[in-house]
Amino acid sequence: MEIEALIEELKTTEDTNRRNELALGLSENHSDEAVPVLIGLIRKLRWTDDYGTLIYALNNLNCANELPEILDIIFHGNLEACNNMLLLFKKKYPEMDAEHKAQCRRILEYEAERAQDNLETIDNIMDTVIDKD
Repeated sequence: MEIEALIEELKTTEDTNRRNELALGLSENHSDEAVPVLIGLIRKLRWTDDYGTLIYALNNLNCANELPEILDIIFHGNLEACNNMLLLFKKKYPEMDAEHKAQCRRILEYEAERAQDNLETIDNIMDTVIDKD
């Protein structure tokens, strides 16, 4: 089957197992033209449990500069997706251009601020609700 046909099937299949099989096959073949489709599917499926393998499939592809689009999965994804995304980010970060590295820095600074806000909210709840009990 031609790469274009495999990518088209990857885009349209609703079968999770088939989608994963296609993604891994395209990854093994280093089919970089699959990167936009994989990123799109990851973004579309991120609120399900069916996208960890899609992140893993990016490992063999030239996708470094696309990773800022899905970087927040490290903080908001399921366990498999978080782990796969963190490993992928560590591997691909050195390949990013300066603009995308700066974008990642901004995303990480935002997530750090958000985490700090959450800690303050938790402290407030502990002080005003839980510890009053």
